[in-house]
Parts: sequence; C-alpha cells; structure tokens
Amino acid sequence: RAKIDTGSGTIGLETLALNAAAARAEAKGSIGGWGQTADLTMSASADDLAPLSGLAGRPLAGAVALSGPVKRVADGTLTADLTGSIDRMSTGTPADAVLGDKATLALAARMDPDGAMRLTDLTVDGRNGKLTGTAALADNKVDARTTLTVAKLEPLGTALGTPMEGAATLEATARGPLDAIQAQATLNARDLVVQGRRLGATEVKATAAGLPATPNGTVSARTNLDKTPLSFDGRYALREQTLRLDGLTIANGSNRITGEAQVALDTLLATGRLEGKLPNLNGLSELAGMPLGGGASFTLALDGKGGKQAASLTADASDLRVEGEGGPLLTARKLTAKADVAD
Repeated sequence: RAKIDTGSGTIGLETLALNAAAARAEAKGSIGGWGQTADLTMSASADDLAPLSGLAGRPLAGAVALSGPVKRVADGTLTADLTGSIDRMSTGTPADAVLGDKATLALAARMDPDGAMRLTDLTVDGRNGKLTGTAALADNKVDARTTLTVAKLEPLGTALGTPMEGAATLEATARGPLDAIQAQATLNARDLVVQGRRLGATEVKATAAGLPATPNGTVSARTNLDKTPLSFDGRYALREQTLRLDGLTIANGSNRITGEAQVALDTLLATGRLEGKLPNLNGLSELAGMPLGGGASFTLALDGKGGKQAASLTADASDLRVEGEGGPLLTARKLTAKADVAD
C-alpha cells in the first residue's frame, strides 16, 4: 500500500511486502523526488533456511532476521544500518561451531555518489566467537580488515575432526588494486592443545602479494613442542601451474630441516631438495608420539623432470633408540640407509 503525490514525486510506503516460500521482505517509509531521496525501514527474515539449501549447495537449517533504516540523500549517498539475529544455524561447516545456537548481526554500509562502496562496520557475535570487520572498494582498490575471535577451540576441533583445546584470534587485512592485492593474516592461539599435544602459545603468519593472478609471499609459525621452541618459515610463489617453495626451514631446538622445491600442480611432480640435521631426536619424541634417542641426518632429493617422479634418500643415525610401551622397539649404534625410487 502506498500514497503517491504526482506533483512532488513523493511516495509514502505504508507497506511493501514480498513473500516467498523461504523468506519474507518488507519496506516502509517515504521516497522523494521520484527516487532522488529515500527514508525507509527494511526488514527481511527466513524462519527456516532449509528451502534455501539447493541455492547454497549444502543442507541448511535455522532462522535469520535482519532489519534497519536504509536512506538515500539528495547527493545520491545511500546508507544502510541493519541489525538482526541468527538462530540455530546449521551449515555443516566449521562456522556452526563458532556461531553456536544463537548470534547477533550488525552491519553499517554506505555507497557514495562516485560508486565507492564502504562497509563501515560488520559484527557477527556468536556463542563461541565474534567476527568484526570493515571494507572499502573505491577506484578499483580494496581496503579490508577483519578480526575473528574463537573463545573455545573444542567445538571447532570436533567440526574439523581434530581434537583441539584453547582459544584463538585471527586478524587479516587485504588492500591494493583489484589486480594486485596484498594480504596478510596472523593467527594467535592461546593454551593450544592439538590431538593431545600441548603446544601452548602459538602464532602463524602468512603474507601474500600479487593476488589474484600471481600470488607470492611468506608463511611462518612459532609454537612449542615439549617445552622446546618449534618454528617453520618459508616463501612461496605461484606462476601459472608451477608452485615454487624456497627458504623452507623447520627448527626444533638444535634440530633443523631446510630445503626448497618446485611442484607442477597439473601433474603434482616435484623437483627439489630437503636436508635434515637432527642431533637431538629426543626433542622430537612428542611429535613422533613415542620416546626417541640419538641423532640423525638425511638428504632427500626429488626429481620430477621428464614427466616422471624420482626420489633419492640417504640417512644416517647414531646411538638410535626407539622406545615402545613394552621396551625398546629399535636400537642401533650406527644406522645408514639409502633408497632410490622411480616412477
């Protein structure tokens, strides 16, 4: 139902409702100058998301409601300030473990007369986590940042099929031209336990440049294994169907593995080299899941040239000891192994 003043172009919307099997939308308010200005209150809701499962490509359940003012002023600026809720959401993804059975939504957005779009506030606050963010798209450049906090990792671990404990915060940014975006993400976990292994404070960082066509960047991780620092560092670059990895370093106390590799993604053939110097195997006992002793070194060479995968391994160990529940599984004062594998 509406009232129209043809002289001024003013439209008074008493009710404009759209009803479908899966959702309902409604608008109330006024429109001036045949659409040059608007002052509306919008609402949309879906009491049962199951009918939208086909559109989403996965089973959905739960209910969503969103409402708030939508305005357009004389210079063409369009704003929206919406709030709402999510109840009993089920998507079959890890997001369910973060949202829990109830979450609140808040969204503030603006479109400027020059076409620039800005998300000035986004907040999704669930039972087990909170997502906040801002974003802007102007002059073919993006500038976005977001923070996700997960209060308890146990439900997330259940959803992923990997037992976990602790809490985590993920911060991410993306900015730059749409054909050369730079992104950065930092994950900080507290009191982290994964599959019964107590890692404690853990930090993972990743950077990316040249998105989306030629991604390249760095990855690093810092944690603790059996009270000994464990770290990983590496660089990557993707060009067409070739992934290059270099500067790879895994360090655990005095133990160190270094290397580089090149992987053809269309064939998964790899060429590269890994070298390990492990003077303290006992420091890797927690990772191996059994007590280790002694020291070792190895070299692994990969060759994927000629369309076939080949690998060559040489390894040496001294004073090697592998313990089992009933006693030693393997002891050796000196052990040398060589292997060559060809496709």
